[in-house]
Amino acid sequence: MLGGFVLEHADALAPIVRPDKLREIFAGPVVKQPSLAWNLYTVAAMLTGLYPGPAPKDLDPVRVPVPV
Repeated sequence: MLGGFVLEHADALAPIVRPDKLREIFAGPVVKQPSLAWNLYTVAAMLTGLYPGPAPKDLDPVRVPVPV
């Protein structure tokens, strides 16, 4: 389930994760790094706006710079 969601939303993760590495992580029947899979799922959900509930209105958005 996590792999399917992450791979479907790989375009949202593309600025921070190489798509070929995403496919590699979820290629086998068992994910070798389950915490990484969960983190990728969470970030993909956040970047695509699919997290449950409305975004908080009284908080400033968090900006995370991408290292170059």
